[in-house]
Amino acid sequence: MTVAPSTIGTDPTSSPTPVLVTQRADRVWIAKLLTWAGFSVEGNSREDALSKLDQQVKAQLADGEIAYLDLPLAPTKNPWLAIAGKYQDDPNWEEYQTAIAEARQAANAIEGIELEGDTI
Repeated sequence: MTVAPSTIGTDPTSSPTPVLVTQRADRVWIAKLLTWAGFSVEGNSREDALSKLDQQVKAQLADGEIAYLDLPLAPTKNPWLAIAGKYQDDPNWEEYQTAIAEARQAANAIEGIELEGDTI
């Protein structure tokens, strides 16, 4: 049921699972399984709530099993690849780079920043 930190991972037939345990203003304890939706119980004490949650999970698993599927991930496309190299043969590229450098130097001069060799 409750796993002490020193015993986590020592039982090969179980897996420590995070549970949120809270107490309402009316002193009722609530235990919710954080990893599986729909598993939530109430108890008169912390231990009672955890015990009920343990029973609920074991009852659900009695007729089934936890299985894992390897599902393919959606391919991710880098949006920058579509325009990579777009200007490699542009005859105005160097002129454009020079204009950017001059604009940056002018902006730096206005702000009082002196940079040597300010190029892109």
